[in-house]
Amino acid sequence: MIDLVSVVVLFLITVSCVFSSSLIISASITSEVISYSQERTILIQNSSIPVQETGEVEVQILNFSTDKSTYSSKETLKATVIINSSIQLNGVRVNLWGIKPRGYAYINDTKIVNLSAGKNEITFLATTPYCTRGCGGVFPGPYELKVEIYLNEKLLDSSVTTITLTE
Repeated sequence: MIDLVSVVVLFLITVSCVFSSSLIISASITSEVISYSQERTILIQNSSIPVQETGEVEVQILNFSTDKSTYSSKETLKATVIINSSIQLNGVRVNLWGIKPRGYAYINDTKIVNLSAGKNEITFLATTPYCTRGCGGVFPGPYELKVEIYLNEKLLDSSVTTITLTE
């Protein structure tokens, strides 16, 4: 309730100030009586109304790595992404995909995360595919893993690392 009252108060003070340049507002707030002050207006602006940040958002992958460089069939792979963000961002999509012979990505995972300003660590767990020299699996050898960071469908950064699969 106080947030709604704060917004209404801010609106009334703003409208009053536009029409009267010499308006002096004094005040106090209690549970029964609400009056307004310039100081209270500042408090309302700082705590109740979200401020849109201006300037360019910078998001950068500082490190993208796996817990090992070589994996065997059906082994758990742990991928870690260290992301630096210039500001807090909510609803950031982080995609991990790779091991893509014949066009199909055997690892394909997405996380929606909230990034705080500064360094953020995102961890993915995946199972490597069946690896064989014959039919039905992926051939042994090197494969790429890629991580991509999106905000509102805009690609902010990406990184690639290589792992090796063995039988």
